[in-house]
Amino acid sequence: MRKKLFLFSLLLMAICLSSCNDQKTWVEANGLKGNIISFTDTFWYAKEKFGEIHKEGMEYYQKVELNKDGQITTITKYDDDGDILKKSVQQWEDKHRLSSVTDYNEDGDVSIKDVYTYDGDKVISIARRNYSEDYEEQLSYEYDGNRLSKFIGQKDGKTRTTTFTYIDENDSYIEVCIDYEGKETESTIYLDSEGRIVEMLHNGDKYTYQYNKNGLNEKSIYANFVYTYAYKFDNKGNWNEMVKYSKWKDEKTEIDSYITRSIEYKK
Repeated sequence: MRKKLFLFSLLLMAICLSSCNDQKTWVEANGLKGNIISFTDTFWYAKEKFGEIHKEGMEYYQKVELNKDGQITTITKYDDDGDILKKSVQQWEDKHRLSSVTDYNEDGDVSIKDVYTYDGDKVISIARRNYSEDYEEQLSYEYDGNRLSKFIGQKDGKTRTTTFTYIDENDSYIEVCIDYEGKETESTIYLDSEGRIVEMLHNGDKYTYQYNKNGLNEKSIYANFVYTYAYKFDNKGNWNEMVKYSKWKDEKTEIDSYITRSIEYKK
């Protein structure tokens, strides 16, 4: 679980870095087509039998709503009974400037709220209030030209930092993190000409990623794990079914996750 959380945080940072200069909306950055109002992803427990996918029950589903500019306004996660597990609300100053993100728990109470401050089109700080764990955190960002060079977090009198050193024309970078307890880690993230992650190195671990002609993840490898992805598409060219397969060494390939997507288009 810790590796998955680390990998997820690296992916989020890489996405932020690769999109800072592009000024793309969420829809543009993810290559979706058509005028989309919302979409709902349903996550299923599933197994492959007789060459076909058989659903064995719903895990959960989440609805993502978009504004007219193609930016996310709400993400609501539901359990299989339709009860809300959590909700995130994003408010925008304009097409590209996010003003705040408020997360709610299953009881409808605010769990975390982030408020953004900008210098032009660059985020320079985020004021975070975590109501669930009862702390405040100040996040600040420094730039070298248009590229993020340093991230600083301050909480309870302690400081964490992340510095970025860029190493090629695709803005691949070396990331050095020092957490609140003083532990240092280093990662190297290689990007392709489209700003997509193709390789990550961290503490001797190597992650690689391959993409299909639609720009979607087609294959990823971590140590002895191999993940492959299969998609089906609607008549707009957006995927509406995704199967992620996992294989460990010489063991049998199994379904890691199965997602169906229902997209609401503006008529």
